[in-house]
Amino acid sequence: AAAAAGQPTYYEVLGLYRDAPPAVVRSAAATAGDSAEAEEAYTVLVDPASRQRYDDLLDRVHDASQAKEVARGRPAEQSSTRIGGGEAARAVDGNDSPFFDHGSCTHTDPSGQTDPWWRVDLGTPRSVGMLRVRNRAEAAERIRGWEARVGDSADPFANPVCGSPGGDLGPSEWGEVRCQLAGRYAAVVLRGSKRILSLCEVQVLSLLPAPAISAVQGQLYLQEYMQGRDRGVQLRSLLALGRASFEAALYEEEDPVALEQMYARMADPKGLMTAADLNPLRARYLEKIASSPDCLRHHLMDEPFERRCCQSTLTGSPVGCLSRAVSLLRAAGQKPQAERLYMRAKGLTWEEDAVVQWSSPWHTCEVFLPNVATSLFWPRDHERIAPLVSAVELSAKAFAADYAKLATGGYFTGMYPGLAASGEWEQVTLYNGDMGWSEQLCAVASATCDMLRGRLPGEHLREFYFLSNTEEVAFVRLAAGTHLRPHNGGSNMRLNLDLPISGHEGAELTVGDVKKSWERGKVAFVYDDCVDHEVKHSGFHDFARLAIGFMHWDAVDALTAMRVKKEL
Repeated sequence: AAAAAGQPTYYEVLGLYRDAPPAVVRSAAATAGDSAEAEEAYTVLVDPASRQRYDDLLDRVHDASQAKEVARGRPAEQSSTRIGGGEAARAVDGNDSPFFDHGSCTHTDPSGQTDPWWRVDLGTPRSVGMLRVRNRAEAAERIRGWEARVGDSADPFANPVCGSPGGDLGPSEWGEVRCQLAGRYAAVVLRGSKRILSLCEVQVLSLLPAPAISAVQGQLYLQEYMQGRDRGVQLRSLLALGRASFEAALYEEEDPVALEQMYARMADPKGLMTAADLNPLRARYLEKIASSPDCLRHHLMDEPFERRCCQSTLTGSPVGCLSRAVSLLRAAGQKPQAERLYMRAKGLTWEEDAVVQWSSPWHTCEVFLPNVATSLFWPRDHERIAPLVSAVELSAKAFAADYAKLATGGYFTGMYPGLAASGEWEQVTLYNGDMGWSEQLCAVASATCDMLRGRLPGEHLREFYFLSNTEEVAFVRLAAGTHLRPHNGGSNMRLNLDLPISGHEGAELTVGDVKKSWERGKVAFVYDDCVDHEVKHSGFHDFARLAIGFMHWDAVDALTAMRVKKEL
């Protein structure tokens, strides 16, 4: 499997067989040179525990490419059944004795019938690589000219034939046909009149398609790499093997559903890998999914935000995949590649209709409303912003007191670990679209809730929030050394303003390509949540701020007008 991925195993790096004793490993390492690969291979193979882990990994990777028997114990039927025994289930009971009186063989009507058949329900469509049957020891001539059929129809004759018809089988012999079909049902049939079908065992061997095998193997390599990172060990060769396996799968696979399943296998829930490790490859998967005809033909949704493809995104749409892909490239530091992807996305059409409506390379959120004005930053003295800014700054001391109560009361909870490239961040949410104002938390942070309740411009439109946090009031705390990767809020309906509470020294916000620093007790800037933004805190103390997300006035005006006209 490693060779298929274009990468050597640790044994191959050192020129060893898997059963090489420790002394031979040390000798081989001494003559292998000073390469990083040789040093890594020696580190793993010289330690018995780590070598055992690696051997187990190689075995699991190998097993992923092997065919699996998927018929045993599954429901089976046949065209008729001999009175007194010969039920269809006998062929998948695991007992392959060729003698009928051992209770292991099926039997159709002994007087014979036209085109008798036997069928097993695999439960779900399977990729079938081979079907094997065992003939009876007595009356062996009955099974001559048998056919195997696989497909999604319960009618065996409606499904295609696997390979060539099976030949004549001698007493107790196994026969097999190679098959490159997929389906829920596998069947054995005989053609002709007055035929009797009797089978002592049927095995259906399922083999994953080559791209899926590569993805499964890639996942195994990446999981072992991440587990090593969790233990403080960095095995770069495993990361390279994982990437190479997923590269092969991406090259070979065209089906968007299969590609999404492969994309999910690259998950890193603990955030153990750097953005550069896999983000560029993930972005390529997302772009290929979004560009597939099956995904594109549904980009004009029958209902708002109905999910069609790109299930890992907010909207389940091609735009969702493309937006996520651009953000992944930016998070990996590949800004030129992100801009090229933006240009490709802007040129993507279906039936002469543009798929994305983005107005600039920075405004690449999933739900982009073209009639909403955009900017990286908005002036704090804008007529629709100034009243909220003024009220927030006048209450800075009260907010700081409420923050202290929440901090000492243990109300903060961790947020999205995968977003943090380093460090950690926590949040206490006082208001969002799902819960409204939290009675429990507002009892603690009463000054903050009392001052802001009713001041959010879209609060009266809460039922029309696209996301629960289209408007949000929260205290956010970043530990010293925290770096939040570039990300956006998914929609240009929301603007953000922050009021630093404490520890802002050394904290920096980048929105698009513009960097800003916070000022204590002051709302220094208001920025668009649609634009990828990044936070780096290089200070020595926790950085706490009040974060307020509020609905863009253009969205407020449009929704209010629609409500008045009863068009919603």
